[in-house]
Amino acid sequence: MELRSPIRLYWDITPLPDHLPDYDRICSEIAASRALTLHVTALEESLAAAADLIRLLCGAPLALSLTVSPAAINSALPLLERGVKKLFIDVPSAEAIRSFSRTGITGISFRVSSANHAELPDVIAACTEEGFAELQLPMERLAAGESPLCLTREGRACLAARVAQAAFPGRLQITANDPFLWRVVNPGVPFPDGVCQAANTMLAIDPAGNVYPCPAMPILLGNLQTASFREIVLSALKIEVRAKILEQPSGCTECPMLDDCRGGCRGRGLYSHGSWEKPDPGCGM
Repeated sequence: MELRSPIRLYWDITPLPDHLPDYDRICSEIAASRALTLHVTALEESLAAAADLIRLLCGAPLALSLTVSPAAINSALPLLERGVKKLFIDVPSAEAIRSFSRTGITGISFRVSSANHAELPDVIAACTEEGFAELQLPMERLAAGESPLCLTREGRACLAARVAQAAFPGRLQITANDPFLWRVVNPGVPFPDGVCQAANTMLAIDPAGNVYPCPAMPILLGNLQTASFREIVLSALKIEVRAKILEQPSGCTECPMLDDCRGGCRGRGLYSHGSWEKPDPGCGM
């Protein structure tokens, strides 16, 4: 397969489309893809509509993580005995975290946005106080219409200072795939892999079966209802997109942070400017 291991797949399975994809075939193809981890997000109030798909995924030979809404947590807990390795609750606020028992729950998922980023330190503190092991800060779903998170350098510095006061070293594992959000929660630690991994070690799938380089890069590589997973991975378009990602944006040439940043989130830059040559607006320079 034309993907570098370990492969991470992100699959948003709700809301389910009117015409369901052939989930048996798609799950079989994913199982054969050598994927190491599959992150499934199902945020409707009930898992009933997606139950059959989740059961299929539980049987796949990979590490399956599931993120659900607070209303669906009771129906999600039994899935830990059927193959789900990690279970996360999607929360809107720090206060919501304190209303859950952590029994059986791996951690919390908090979607950081321009509207709620100031609450991140409180979310971290609540996770630590309640004894949760992990906090996921999911990538933006730009193809689904979410707005990009763009903070100024001063805004990031202020947020980082408040995060540092939450005092969580060694007690809470925080996953942030945004290179600038990573610096807020992991100051002084190099960004993993050093460069955007879209279409390299990761791919994203939406509820209709559309495949993207990553959740934050709205370039349609293909659809699993009309093409196989292997065909999409080996496609000329996917290879071309990966090559574009590796090129440094010409708009960043004079930036002193280029060697460290590598252009930031290439999907956010492309989404915001419609060009590969413009810098990631999340840079805040």
